[in-house]
Amino acid sequence: MASALEQLRLLTRLSDDELPDSEAEALLELTGHNVKLAAADALEAVAMTLTSVQSDDISIDGSKRASVLMARAARLREQAAAADEDDGFFFDVVGGVPARPELTERGCW
Repeated sequence: MASALEQLRLLTRLSDDELPDSEAEALLELTGHNVKLAAADALEAVAMTLTSVQSDDISIDGSKRASVLMARAARLREQAAAADEDDGFFFDVVGGVPARPELTERGCW
């Protein structure tokens, strides 16, 4: 099974430059090791730093990538909330042979 840090990297697809390991581990700590919430926080943090840049021969529209990252972050938050709802305590009754005290006579089978 992948570590929490590896899962975070897989969900965000952010480079080491965009999300250093120390920051990723801090996000995991802040979210109680909820990988999806940490990934959402990481994506939102990167999205807030993106801007549009234009020079003579190149144009980079950071706002498009930012909107994609924010949408992904929102989806991860939804998934984390749904997982929290599913983690509630429950039990199920499984049928079986009725219990009989040791000294009870049993009929013929």
